[in-house]
Amino acid sequence: MGGEWKTLHLGDLADLHQEQVDPSDTPAQLFEHYSIPAFDAGQVPVMEPGSSIASHKFTVPCNAVLLSKLNPRIPRVWKPAAVGNLPRVASTEFLVLLPKNGIDGVLLKYLCLSPSVRAELQARATGTSGSHQRVRPDDALNIDVSVPVDHREQRAIACILGALDDKIELNRRMNRTLEEMARALFKSWFVDFDPVRAKAAVRREHPKWTNEQVSRAACPNLKPEIAALFPDSFEPSELGDIPKGWRVCPIGEVVQVLGGGTPSTKEAAYWKGGIHPFCTPKDMASLTDPVLLQTERHLTDEGLAKVSSGQLPAGTV
Repeated sequence: MGGEWKTLHLGDLADLHQEQVDPSDTPAQLFEHYSIPAFDAGQVPVMEPGSSIASHKFTVPCNAVLLSKLNPRIPRVWKPAAVGNLPRVASTEFLVLLPKNGIDGVLLKYLCLSPSVRAELQARATGTSGSHQRVRPDDALNIDVSVPVDHREQRAIACILGALDDKIELNRRMNRTLEEMARALFKSWFVDFDPVRAKAAVRREHPKWTNEQVSRAACPNLKPEIAALFPDSFEPSELGDIPKGWRVCPIGEVVQVLGGGTPSTKEAAYWKGGIHPFCTPKDMASLTDPVLLQTERHLTDEGLAKVSSGQLPAGTV
Protein backbone atom coordinates (compact mmCIF):
# COMPACT_ATOMS: atom_id res chain seq x y z
CA MET A 1 0.00 0.00 0.00
CA GLY A 2 1.03 3.67 0.10
CA GLY A 3 0.14 4.54 -3.50
CA GLU A 4 -1.41 7.70 -4.84
CA TRP A 5 -4.63 8.97 -3.28
CA LYS A 6 -7.22 11.35 -4.70
CA THR A 7 -9.91 13.57 -3.20
CA LEU A 8 -13.43 13.13 -4.52
CA HIS A 9 -16.97 13.96 -3.47
CA LEU A 10 -18.89 11.23 -1.67
CA GLY A 11 -21.31 11.43 -4.60
CA ASP A 12 -18.47 10.39 -6.94
CA LEU A 13 -18.21 7.13 -5.03
CA ALA A 14 -21.87 6.31 -4.48
CA ASP A 15 -25.26 6.81 -6.10
CA LEU A 16 -28.26 7.80 -4.01
CA HIS A 17 -30.87 5.04 -4.23
CA GLN A 18 -34.39 6.40 -3.76
CA GLU A 19 -36.73 3.59 -4.82
CA GLN A 20 -39.53 3.27 -2.26
CA VAL A 21 -42.13 0.74 -1.17
CA ASP A 22 -45.69 1.94 -0.59
CA PRO A 23 -47.36 -0.02 2.26
CA SER A 24 -50.75 0.35 0.61
CA ASP A 25 -49.44 -1.65 -2.34
CA THR A 26 -48.13 -4.47 -0.15
CA PRO A 27 -50.35 -4.56 2.99
CA ALA A 28 -49.50 -8.15 3.89
CA GLN A 29 -45.86 -8.16 2.77
CA LEU A 30 -43.16 -8.83 5.36
CA PHE A 31 -39.74 -7.21 5.19
CA GLU A 32 -36.35 -7.12 6.82
CA HIS A 33 -36.70 -3.58 8.17
CA TYR A 34 -33.75 -1.37 9.09
CA SER A 35 -34.94 1.50 11.28
CA ILE A 36 -33.47 4.30 13.39
CA PRO A 37 -35.10 3.00 16.64
CA ALA A 38 -33.73 -0.48 15.98
CA PHE A 39 -30.24 0.96 15.59
CA ASP A 40 -30.51 3.05 18.75
CA ALA A 41 -32.09 0.31 20.86
CA GLY A 42 -29.15 -2.04 20.53
CA GLN A 43 -26.45 0.48 19.62
CA VAL A 44 -25.38 -2.08 17.03
CA PRO A 45 -26.98 -2.91 13.69
CA VAL A 46 -30.18 -4.61 14.80
CA MET A 47 -32.35 -5.83 11.96
CA GLU A 48 -36.08 -6.31 12.48
CA PRO A 49 -36.98 -9.54 10.64
CA GLY A 50 -40.47 -10.22 9.41
CA SER A 51 -41.89 -6.73 9.95
CA SER A 52 -44.80 -5.22 8.11
CA ILE A 53 -44.54 -1.51 7.30
CA ALA A 54 -46.94 1.35 7.94
CA SER A 55 -45.21 4.08 5.91
CA HIS A 56 -43.08 4.51 2.80
CA LYS A 57 -39.64 2.88 3.03
CA PHE A 58 -36.59 2.78 0.80
CA THR A 59 -35.72 -0.55 -0.77
CA VAL A 60 -32.21 -1.76 0.14
CA PRO A 61 -30.30 -3.35 -2.75
CA CYS A 62 -27.36 -5.68 -2.32
CA ASN A 63 -24.13 -3.94 -1.28
CA ALA A 64 -25.96 -0.77 -0.17
CA VAL A 65 -24.66 1.34 2.71
CA LEU A 66 -27.18 3.10 4.97
CA LEU A 67 -26.16 6.52 6.30
CA SER A 68 -28.55 8.26 8.68
CA LYS A 69 -29.35 11.85 7.79
CA LEU A 70 -31.09 12.32 11.16
CA ASN A 71 -29.07 13.83 14.02
CA PRO A 72 -25.67 13.17 12.40
CA ARG A 73 -23.70 13.54 15.64
CA ILE A 74 -24.65 9.88 16.26
CA PRO A 75 -22.68 7.73 13.78
CA ARG A 76 -25.51 5.58 12.44
CA VAL A 77 -23.97 3.76 9.47
CA TRP A 78 -24.94 0.25 8.37
CA LYS A 79 -23.58 -2.12 5.78
CA PRO A 80 -26.59 -4.49 5.82
CA ALA A 81 -26.07 -8.19 5.29
CA ALA A 82 -29.03 -10.27 4.12
CA VAL A 83 -30.19 -12.61 6.89
CA GLY A 84 -33.22 -14.25 5.30
CA ASN A 85 -35.09 -14.34 2.02
CA LEU A 86 -37.35 -11.38 2.75
CA PRO A 87 -36.98 -8.14 0.79
CA ARG A 88 -35.09 -5.44 2.68
CA VAL A 89 -36.32 -1.93 3.38
CA ALA A 90 -34.96 1.01 5.37
CA SER A 91 -36.37 4.08 7.05
CA THR A 92 -36.50 7.16 4.83
CA GLU A 93 -34.33 8.82 7.51
CA PHE A 94 -31.43 6.90 5.91
CA LEU A 95 -29.54 7.78 2.78
CA VAL A 96 -29.26 4.54 0.78
CA LEU A 97 -25.87 4.71 -0.92
CA LEU A 98 -24.91 2.35 -3.75
CA PRO A 99 -21.14 2.10 -4.36
CA LYS A 100 -20.05 2.91 -7.92
CA ASN A 101 -16.82 3.06 -9.92
CA GLY A 102 -15.65 -0.19 -8.32
CA ILE A 103 -15.75 1.16 -4.76
CA ASP A 104 -16.19 -1.61 -2.19
CA GLY A 105 -19.21 -1.29 0.12
CA VAL A 106 -17.12 -1.94 3.24
CA LEU A 107 -14.70 0.84 2.26
CA LEU A 108 -17.65 3.16 1.64
CA LYS A 109 -19.01 2.35 5.08
CA TYR A 110 -15.75 3.28 6.78
CA LEU A 111 -15.42 6.45 4.73
CA CYS A 112 -18.85 7.47 6.09
CA LEU A 113 -17.62 6.67 9.62
CA SER A 114 -14.36 8.58 9.26
CA PRO A 115 -13.86 11.60 11.57
CA SER A 116 -13.63 14.03 8.67
CA VAL A 117 -16.93 12.91 7.14
CA ARG A 118 -18.60 12.84 10.56
CA ALA A 119 -17.49 16.41 11.21
CA GLU A 120 -18.76 17.56 7.80
CA LEU A 121 -22.12 15.86 8.31
CA GLN A 122 -22.57 17.65 11.63
CA ALA A 123 -21.46 20.99 10.15
CA ARG A 124 -23.96 20.66 7.28
CA ALA A 125 -26.93 19.61 9.43
CA THR A 126 -29.90 21.95 9.40
CA GLY A 127 -32.94 22.30 11.62
CA THR A 128 -33.42 22.70 15.34
CA SER A 129 -30.71 21.45 17.66
CA GLY A 130 -30.74 17.95 19.07
CA SER A 131 -32.48 14.97 17.51
CA HIS A 132 -34.33 17.01 14.86
CA GLN A 133 -31.28 18.04 12.85
CA ARG A 134 -30.92 16.50 9.43
CA VAL A 135 -28.42 16.51 6.58
CA ARG A 136 -29.78 17.15 3.10
CA PRO A 137 -28.83 14.40 0.62
CA ASP A 138 -27.07 16.82 -1.75
CA ASP A 139 -25.03 18.25 1.12
CA ALA A 140 -23.92 14.78 2.18
CA LEU A 141 -22.97 13.76 -1.36
CA ASN A 142 -20.82 16.90 -1.74
CA ILE A 143 -18.54 16.01 1.19
CA ASP A 144 -14.90 15.47 0.19
CA VAL A 145 -13.30 12.07 0.84
CA SER A 146 -9.84 10.73 0.07
CA VAL A 147 -9.43 7.29 -1.54
CA PRO A 148 -6.56 5.40 -3.16
CA VAL A 149 -6.38 5.73 -6.92
CA ASP A 150 -5.52 2.04 -7.35
CA HIS A 151 -8.64 -0.12 -7.11
CA ARG A 152 -6.51 -3.03 -5.85
CA GLU A 153 -5.45 -0.90 -2.90
CA GLN A 154 -9.07 0.06 -2.29
CA ARG A 155 -10.05 -3.62 -2.22
CA ALA A 156 -7.13 -4.50 0.05
CA ILE A 157 -8.16 -1.81 2.55
CA ALA A 158 -11.78 -3.00 2.35
CA CYS A 159 -10.63 -6.59 2.92
CA ILE A 160 -8.73 -5.62 6.08
CA LEU A 161 -11.60 -3.51 7.37
CA GLY A 162 -14.07 -6.29 6.55
CA ALA A 163 -12.01 -8.78 8.55
CA LEU A 164 -11.98 -6.37 11.47
CA ASP A 165 -15.75 -5.93 11.05
CA ASP A 166 -16.21 -9.70 11.25
CA LYS A 167 -14.05 -9.90 14.38
CA ILE A 168 -15.91 -7.00 15.99
CA GLU A 169 -19.26 -8.63 15.25
CA LEU A 170 -18.04 -11.96 16.66
CA ASN A 171 -16.90 -10.20 19.84
CA ARG A 172 -20.28 -8.44 20.08
CA ARG A 173 -22.11 -11.74 19.80
CA MET A 174 -19.87 -13.25 22.46
CA ASN A 175 -20.47 -10.23 24.70
CA ARG A 176 -24.23 -10.48 24.19
CA THR A 177 -24.11 -14.19 25.08
CA LEU A 178 -22.06 -13.49 28.21
CA GLU A 179 -24.42 -10.63 29.15
CA GLU A 180 -27.43 -12.95 28.78
CA MET A 181 -25.69 -15.57 30.92
CA ALA A 182 -24.92 -12.95 33.58
CA ARG A 183 -28.54 -11.77 33.60
CA ALA A 184 -29.79 -15.34 33.90
CA LEU A 185 -27.36 -16.05 36.73
CA PHE A 186 -28.34 -12.87 38.57
CA LYS A 187 -32.04 -13.75 38.28
CA SER A 188 -31.38 -17.29 39.51
CA TRP A 189 -29.35 -16.17 42.53
CA PHE A 190 -30.95 -12.89 43.60
CA VAL A 191 -34.53 -12.97 42.28
CA ASP A 192 -35.58 -16.62 42.25
CA PHE A 193 -33.09 -17.65 44.99
CA ASP A 194 -32.51 -21.02 43.30
CA PRO A 195 -29.44 -21.99 45.38
CA VAL A 196 -31.36 -21.26 48.60
CA ARG A 197 -34.36 -23.29 47.47
CA ALA A 198 -32.11 -26.18 46.45
CA LYS A 199 -30.31 -26.14 49.80
CA ALA A 200 -33.62 -25.88 51.69
CA ALA A 201 -34.90 -28.97 49.88
CA VAL A 202 -31.74 -30.95 50.72
CA ARG A 203 -31.86 -29.75 54.34
CA ARG A 204 -35.43 -31.00 54.71
CA GLU A 205 -34.38 -34.45 53.47
CA HIS A 206 -31.15 -34.54 55.50
CA PRO A 207 -31.58 -32.39 58.62
CA LYS A 208 -28.43 -33.76 60.26
CA TRP A 209 -26.07 -33.06 57.38
CA THR A 210 -23.38 -30.44 57.76
CA ASN A 211 -23.59 -27.19 55.84
CA GLU A 212 -20.80 -28.41 53.58
CA GLN A 213 -22.68 -31.61 52.75
CA VAL A 214 -25.88 -29.68 52.00
CA SER A 215 -24.03 -27.21 49.78
CA ARG A 216 -22.25 -29.97 47.87
CA ALA A 217 -25.48 -31.90 47.24
CA ALA A 218 -27.66 -28.87 46.46
CA CYS A 219 -25.20 -26.83 44.40
CA PRO A 220 -22.80 -29.28 42.72
CA ASN A 221 -21.96 -26.80 39.95
CA LEU A 222 -20.97 -23.97 42.28
CA LYS A 223 -17.60 -23.56 43.91
CA PRO A 224 -17.86 -24.55 47.60
CA GLU A 225 -16.95 -21.05 48.80
CA ILE A 226 -19.76 -19.56 46.66
CA ALA A 227 -22.35 -22.18 47.61
CA ALA A 228 -21.56 -21.54 51.27
CA LEU A 229 -22.67 -17.91 50.90
CA PHE A 230 -26.30 -18.99 50.39
CA PRO A 231 -28.39 -20.01 53.43
CA ASP A 232 -30.65 -23.07 53.46
CA SER A 233 -33.87 -21.39 54.60
CA PHE A 234 -36.02 -18.29 54.18
CA GLU A 235 -37.45 -15.67 56.50
CA PRO A 236 -40.29 -13.17 55.99
CA SER A 237 -39.67 -9.54 55.03
CA GLU A 238 -41.67 -6.58 53.80
CA LEU A 239 -40.90 -7.77 50.26
CA GLY A 240 -41.89 -11.37 50.92
CA ASP A 241 -39.69 -14.33 51.80
CA ILE A 242 -35.97 -13.66 51.47
CA PRO A 243 -32.93 -15.82 52.29
CA LYS A 244 -32.36 -16.07 56.04
CA GLY A 245 -29.80 -13.56 57.25
CA TRP A 246 -30.30 -11.24 54.30
CA ARG A 247 -31.95 -7.85 54.75
CA VAL A 248 -34.12 -5.36 52.94
CA CYS A 249 -32.77 -1.81 52.87
CA PRO A 250 -32.80 1.35 50.73
CA ILE A 251 -30.25 1.21 47.94
CA GLY A 252 -28.63 4.31 49.41
CA GLU A 253 -27.34 2.17 52.30
CA VAL A 254 -25.18 0.06 49.99
CA VAL A 255 -24.11 2.59 47.33
CA GLN A 256 -22.77 6.12 47.40
CA VAL A 257 -24.49 8.53 45.04
CA LEU A 258 -22.27 11.32 43.70
CA GLY A 259 -23.14 14.40 41.69
CA GLY A 260 -20.71 15.80 39.18
CA GLY A 261 -21.33 18.90 37.12
CA THR A 262 -19.86 20.25 33.91
CA PRO A 263 -17.04 22.79 34.10
CA SER A 264 -17.57 25.82 31.88
CA THR A 265 -17.08 24.83 28.26
CA LYS A 266 -16.08 28.42 27.51
CA GLU A 267 -12.97 28.07 29.67
CA ALA A 268 -10.28 26.54 27.45
CA ALA A 269 -8.05 25.82 30.45
CA TYR A 270 -10.55 23.23 31.62
CA TRP A 271 -10.62 21.28 28.36
CA LYS A 272 -7.76 21.99 25.96
CA GLY A 273 -5.22 19.19 26.18
CA GLY A 274 -7.31 17.34 28.75
CA ILE A 275 -6.40 13.79 29.79
CA HIS A 276 -9.24 12.89 32.18
CA PRO A 277 -12.25 11.26 30.43
CA PHE A 278 -15.47 13.24 30.93
CA CYS A 279 -18.61 11.13 30.59
CA THR A 280 -21.91 12.53 29.28
CA PRO A 281 -25.18 10.83 28.24
CA LYS A 282 -24.03 11.32 24.65
CA ASP A 283 -21.07 8.99 25.29
CA MET A 284 -23.37 6.37 26.76
CA ALA A 285 -25.87 6.62 23.89
CA SER A 286 -23.34 5.16 21.48
CA LEU A 287 -22.24 2.24 23.68
CA THR A 288 -22.45 -1.25 22.22
CA ASP A 289 -21.70 -2.90 25.57
CA PRO A 290 -22.41 -1.89 29.19
CA VAL A 291 -18.80 -0.75 29.69
CA LEU A 292 -17.54 2.77 28.97
CA LEU A 293 -14.01 2.70 27.56
CA GLN A 294 -13.67 6.17 26.06
CA THR A 295 -15.37 9.57 26.00
CA GLU A 296 -15.59 12.35 23.45
CA ARG A 297 -14.23 15.06 25.77
CA HIS A 298 -11.44 15.13 28.35
CA LEU A 299 -10.74 17.45 31.27
CA THR A 300 -7.46 19.01 32.29
CA ASP A 301 -6.33 18.84 35.94
CA GLU A 302 -7.75 22.34 36.36
CA GLY A 303 -11.09 21.25 34.88
CA LEU A 304 -11.21 18.11 37.02
CA ALA A 305 -10.83 20.25 40.13
CA LYS A 306 -14.12 21.96 39.18
CA VAL A 307 -16.09 18.68 39.29
CA SER A 308 -17.59 18.20 42.76
CA SER A 309 -17.43 14.40 42.64
CA GLY A 310 -13.77 14.38 41.65
CA GLN A 311 -12.33 11.55 39.60
CA LEU A 312 -14.50 8.44 39.82
CA PRO A 313 -12.84 5.06 40.44
CA ALA A 314 -12.95 2.21 37.96
CA GLY A 315 -16.05 0.09 38.43
CA THR A 316 -18.33 3.08 39.05
CA VAL A 317 -21.86 2.62 37.71
